[in-house]
Amino acid sequence: MNEFDFASLVQGTSKPQGLVSTRRMFAVVALGIAALTQQGVAQSQPTTIALKPYLGVLWSFGAEIGGKPGVFLFDTGGGITVITPESAKAIGCAPWGQLSGFRMRGDRVDMTRCNDVSVRANGATLMTATVGVFDFAKLLPKDAPPLAGSVALSSFTGKVVTIDLGHQ
Repeated sequence: MNEFDFASLVQGTSKPQGLVSTRRMFAVVALGIAALTQQGVAQSQPTTIALKPYLGVLWSFGAEIGGKPGVFLFDTGGGITVITPESAKAIGCAPWGQLSGFRMRGDRVDMTRCNDVSVRANGATLMTATVGVFDFAKLLPKDAPPLAGSVALSSFTGKVVTIDLGHQ
């Protein structure tokens, strides 16, 4: 998939190339994960996490953090998994320190952090040593559905991941 700028997409000023046809997919877009146990032994059956469109241009999935359900972006280009301040509160984390990074277009993003965060999606536990804490409302339209966070591929470390966007 081509790179694209998140802010332009949510403001409706840009369309990612190659995403137009996949945006139409709705029901059976799935992320297949062969989840591994903490000992590193593969489970006998893969776990499927269904992806759903978010704002018509991004992929998201439902998961739990701190026992509360939420919507998470599936961010294949993200350098770090990020949760909202509300999600941090739900897991009892008082965000601390500072993480800094840069978005695709070069604008700097500063955020606090939480350690040892787990997100559960359809039976799979995604453990992340360090997550950023950021208020996505700063980037999203005012009427956007709330997010609990954005999960980067680094949260799937040690797991086999198949992204299947070809089935409808």
